[in-house]
Amino acid sequence: MACIRSRKEERTGVQEVHPFCPSIDLGCDFVMVYGIGNHLEDRISQYRKASYEVHLMTGIAWGAYQDYLDGEWDGKTHWDEAQCDRQGNAVLHGPSVPYMVPTPSLADYLTEKLKTAVDCQVTAIYLEEPEFWDCSGYSPAFRRAYENRFGLPFEPQHTSMDAHRRCALLKMELYRDCAERIGRQLKAYARERYGTDLRFYIPTHSLLNYAQWKILSPEGLFLEHDVVDGFIGQVWTGTSRVVNIYQGVFGERVFETAYLEYGMLKSLAGSRRLWFLADPIEDCPGYDWENYRACYIRTLVASLLHPQVSRYEVCPWPHRVMEGRYPRDASEPLPIPDSYRTFLSSMFQLLGEMDQPCPQEPSVGIFLSTTCLMERSYPDTVPFDRPWSEALWELLLERANGADPEVVSRFRAFLDRTDWNDGVRHAFSASIAFPDFFGLAMPLVKHGLPLQPVVLEGIQRPGALEGVRAAILSHSFMKPLNAETHHALAQWVKQGGVLILVREEKDFPHPEQGWWSPDFRHPEDHLLACLGLDRLPHDPVSVGQGTLVCLSLSPARLCLSADDAQAWCRSVAGVLAASGAPWTEKNHFTLRRGPYLISHVMTESISRDPQVFDGHFVDLMEDGFPVIRQKTVRPGESCLLLDLDRVAPDTDILATAARILAFSRTDSNCLIRAAAAKDVLVHIRLRLPCPAMTIQCEGLSDLPLRTAWDAESRSLLVTYRSPGKEVLLTLDL
Repeated sequence: MACIRSRKEERTGVQEVHPFCPSIDLGCDFVMVYGIGNHLEDRISQYRKASYEVHLMTGIAWGAYQDYLDGEWDGKTHWDEAQCDRQGNAVLHGPSVPYMVPTPSLADYLTEKLKTAVDCQVTAIYLEEPEFWDCSGYSPAFRRAYENRFGLPFEPQHTSMDAHRRCALLKMELYRDCAERIGRQLKAYARERYGTDLRFYIPTHSLLNYAQWKILSPEGLFLEHDVVDGFIGQVWTGTSRVVNIYQGVFGERVFETAYLEYGMLKSLAGSRRLWFLADPIEDCPGYDWENYRACYIRTLVASLLHPQVSRYEVCPWPHRVMEGRYPRDASEPLPIPDSYRTFLSSMFQLLGEMDQPCPQEPSVGIFLSTTCLMERSYPDTVPFDRPWSEALWELLLERANGADPEVVSRFRAFLDRTDWNDGVRHAFSASIAFPDFFGLAMPLVKHGLPLQPVVLEGIQRPGALEGVRAAILSHSFMKPLNAETHHALAQWVKQGGVLILVREEKDFPHPEQGWWSPDFRHPEDHLLACLGLDRLPHDPVSVGQGTLVCLSLSPARLCLSADDAQAWCRSVAGVLAASGAPWTEKNHFTLRRGPYLISHVMTESISRDPQVFDGHFVDLMEDGFPVIRQKTVRPGESCLLLDLDRVAPDTDILATAARILAFSRTDSNCLIRAAAAKDVLVHIRLRLPCPAMTIQCEGLSDLPLRTAWDAESRSLLVTYRSPGKEVLLTLDL
């Protein structure tokens, strides 16, 4: 563990609306002071005095912008810019806090407010979550934007598939334009006023989560412009515990969903800077600390299995974690357990060390387009019969313990009816389970395939499919935004890629006036033309140096049985074997990043066999960083180990729950300057040539300090309770 690094590297950060205090001093590199009100200058000053790099984050779609809404800013009220649903109700983020239609006026308001942060010399601005709810699009401001953009009378999105597509594209374009307007104005202001290069980032959920929650965001459109310098990939328990269906069971699959979400965000960022977020709790305050910890570990390990990313937002809202009490609705909500606080402090320091060499194995891509939401949410009131509805809701209610077999049987019986297009298919696909995507993706992940989600609109960028040996595409629930996407995909195939085209006989209704018409009946026909084919082949066909494989099946049906999931996996395995990249199925994901060994063993997989690792390790997830010779990881469990046989010889700090600010060692003594949040029980494991004869600690006063020597690893464990300020440890050797 190198441990000592400059905060200017900005490898780890937090966002916080509260003023600085010792209990939330987590020892990361930078703080994103949140919000443009509430004594902004004072909060920036406090964190800067605490040695943090200071940035600024605020919401672009919502916020405490009452002075704008009520007309105090420019003398005009702006409540008509709130997003509204079909009944005229404002879509709210909180009481009196609506989601906004991103108008030029809102962009100029935010720009003026954010200039205060630039004046305070913050080096980066984050505009988080550009979100336009699919159910909205009926406010006066949106109607005006529609008529200005298209030069046509407003046509509500529920009236036709083409109207829905136009409204959805407009929602994304409005947020792209708003963010670009703010970013360019602020960057110009910083250059002209201070001669500095301000950086501009977008914190955003994954496209996968937005599709589940039915929120439109311009993620794919940000790829067209250079004003955005990067992203924060917002994945946490609240997004990854969203339920899906696998083998007919409706339930949470936190690790697997997080793995796919992080992969989607990695594709979005491309070569731009990206931080992965993980949250030690989540927005819902109704869970206990044990549940929060278990889910945090699953999301954390899922993020570490994407070694191309080594920057992290380690904790949104440290105050609600370190000072919060949960479950909030309990008669006696409890504060954070001592062991969890120490564990988190350890992980926060570890995440700053993840820029490690890691061999890359070829992956299989799976495409998801920003257009997927347009089709699975139209029409917005899908008729379906009462028995099917009751069966679906019983599945929802049974998600914690798995669905009742009789309910599942009824559910499948309705889905297996011959009239697949009578509304049942649409209602199923419109559900939060998003069966079309998870039907294709979840079986492959559960069988241990390194699956890489790919934002379809991004494949025109150089290197977008680097390392992807084969890729899966289905037009049945999404259509590309433009013809250039198909041209880029065809070029990739011709250069040696393997495309698995999943074709469903009965497609969703699609816009009749898309870019592919009138020359082509369906976008799939356009793709075939780009590949030099005039019809769908029944067998694999060579295209240039690559291969096209067409499979006829319904992605959504793959959710419903183990047999269907296994047959799909066999098909993909056969394609990979024929292409010279065989896939060995397994029930785990295991990765080495430098000296770190990361593994998660899945439930609902091909076996219940544990993973057993023999060697010489420090267990980084266990209290006190024990030195072990063997680690057994069972289904549903994870591990994070430091392999002592792979640690560089000059490594002194093996593991720590405190930020190491300075370290020096001679033949006779060792000096360590460290800091951690107040009340953290700090463990530091040092590698030393011999046990310490004496140890002194400046800054602990009368607080106890303990040591334990491990002769086999020649390492010393130092333990003390943090006073919330720097301490200086002196070890005489």
